[in-house]
Amino acid sequence: MELKRKLALDVCLNLGLTENSFDSIYLNMWRNIREDGGFRLTERGFEWLTEIGIKSYTISLDKKGNNQLHDIKTGNILLGMDRNLKVPYHIKNNKLSIFDDNISTQILLYGGDLKAYIDAIS
Repeated sequence: MELKRKLALDVCLNLGLTENSFDSIYLNMWRNIREDGGFRLTERGFEWLTEIGIKSYTISLDKKGNNQLHDIKTGNILLGMDRNLKVPYHIKNNKLSIFDDNISTQILLYGGDLKAYIDAIS
């Protein structure tokens, strides 16, 4: 089963919702609902994954002298993340929350520079 669908089903089951709720959960969980779309979560999707106990790791994106906040707002970095990250993530208030300890560590090793990380993995 595809990861996006599996996570939406896990939310349904862990929150005691019926399978009839699956479509609604899936549509409200992901920013890009296409099957081949990225893993960026909506605010509600982030809350659901946190609520069912999936651990996220938070990285501050607000670095001095860094243009990445501008690039995120214009979508340049988001497109790269959408294409290359295969785990759920959420961006809010200049913070990236990612649901994978290995990838969060790799991003930290790049000093929180998402562009450098995306360039390296693409």
